[in-house]
Amino acid sequence: MLSFVQSRQRARVGTSTDPTRDALNSGGIAKGKALSDRDSEWTESELYRPKRNLKRFPELQWTHPDRIFFACVACHILAHAFLRRPEHSRFRAIWTRPANGSSGNHVIATDGEIVFDFHGYSRWPDLLAHAHKKNRVYMSGWSCALIELPQDVLISEAKSLTYDGLHLREPGQFLHDPLPRADAFIDRVAQRYDQLTNSATA
Repeated sequence: MLSFVQSRQRARVGTSTDPTRDALNSGGIAKGKALSDRDSEWTESELYRPKRNLKRFPELQWTHPDRIFFACVACHILAHAFLRRPEHSRFRAIWTRPANGSSGNHVIATDGEIVFDFHGYSRWPDLLAHAHKKNRVYMSGWSCALIELPQDVLISEAKSLTYDGLHLREPGQFLHDPLPRADAFIDRVAQRYDQLTNSATA
């Protein structure tokens, strides 16, 4: 049986009517780039690697810029905020679980083709290639398994602990409620996306 991600990757029927997918495939937005508030390029971006004791200091976590906060501290919160919007009902949460106990855990939202995380919108194959390339700079042979997570697991420490190797903090375990911050980040990305697509079709 195909996983959710595999089945979505193999589904290529008809002409796309999704504006996000169309924008990513059009010449208006260069291929290989992520749609975010900075419109950063995969090949130029660095891999965020926080100090291992960072999670012991909520005050330090909260002061990080949004991209680092949602890359290293609250990627699961960003995914949850994204998934709870009705217009994103086709997306699912995927945990990239590193093999052999390596670092590099990450939670994203994807429909099997498009992915949303701290970079903004990008192509799922591009994100996977980026993750492998950057993590292998520090960990030779780095690889990961792709595990779909129910949405309620993203905001429940107890439910996350039922998955071997997963430990997610709940919104109430941060210095402040991270959900409004995640919503604001998603709105900024959407605004940037609208600006890019409008300029591309002008």
